[in-house]
Amino acid sequence: MIKEGNFTVDTIKQILKELSQKRPIFHSEADFQHALAWEIHQKFNKIDIRLEKRFMVNELGEIYVDILLKIDDAAIAIETKYTTKKLEIKLNGEEFVLKNHSALDVRRYDFLLDMYRLEKLKSAGKVVIGYAVFLTNDPGYWKEPKRKNTNDEDFRIHQGRKIKANETLQWAPNTSKGTKKGRERLLRFEKEYSFEWELYSKDTHYEFKYLLVEV
Repeated sequence: MIKEGNFTVDTIKQILKELSQKRPIFHSEADFQHALAWEIHQKFNKIDIRLEKRFMVNELGEIYVDILLKIDDAAIAIETKYTTKKLEIKLNGEEFVLKNHSALDVRRYDFLLDMYRLEKLKSAGKVVIGYAVFLTNDPGYWKEPKRKNTNDEDFRIHQGRKIKANETLQWAPNTSKGTKKGRERLLRFEKEYSFEWELYSKDTHYEFKYLLVEV
């Protein structure tokens, strides 16, 4: 029986490596979420798995966790993001038509908000550990932007980005209300984080990388 202390970043990396051989591309975020949960189930069939598990946390109210693992009496939360640029391709007889999601600024924020929520769940004793996974074929996320002083500069998640403990992340003062709508919350993390992107799958027509953060 696997123990919660053995379900580490390296465990998830190995699961993603094995999953990439079967599913190098996904149709949607829901497709990725389900495939990841199923891969975990196949590898560790003694773990109870729940999708879209609801929690109540005083500071945040209602939270839904994408994947919740129950190991003995311990809970582990996994949040997933799958954001793409346009791609139409056929793999093993299956057609994939991926949308160009764009809006990198708000999607970066949403990933960091996932991390923030996981921290709050952990602090509240709802989970013992949390993992945030961001999978994409858009290099705009993993490459450091050349432009400085942008509205979303605090929310960048490129390779090598570091976030200090107790550092407050917020939109620049001139950010439009439309961009910030539903995303007004300032994000302040309890821990320090460093972002390291990993290769997920690659071919002549595409390259997917993922960012995995332990909270």
